[in-house]
Amino acid sequence: MTALAQEPAFVRLIDIPFAVCVDRLERLWVREDGLSGVQVGRSQLLWMSHGLGQDCCEVAAQLHHAAFLPRLRMRLRLLAWSSLRGLTHVELVPCRSVLAGGRYYAAGHALLDSLIAELGRETGAVREFSEAS
Repeated sequence: MTALAQEPAFVRLIDIPFAVCVDRLERLWVREDGLSGVQVGRSQLLWMSHGLGQDCCEVAAQLHHAAFLPRLRMRLRLLAWSSLRGLTHVELVPCRSVLAGGRYYAAGHALLDSLIAELGRETGAVREFSEAS
């Protein structure tokens, strides 16, 4: 079953410090010559902005959620969650209302899984925490 939702967002809390996440994203852009964006799984990151404050970074993304449909514009936000524990809050939010179905959720989770694996590649295992705990 599908439902029209205002903001069916994807949220993760990872144990990589915010500054390290931003540094690795910047190196990813350099490594892949990100002039036309950076491929993450089947989706794409388009540009990165630091102008939201020193503890926030926003990345424009295009989510590939279904064959023969245009990619869905999304905002990927990274926020410093806890400097003491070195946690970063990662959220992926659509830029418009979407008809959220199984493919949408699978693609959103796949994008975050691929991105978090890329960010945590140098540190080894990356733990994710539930927002509820």
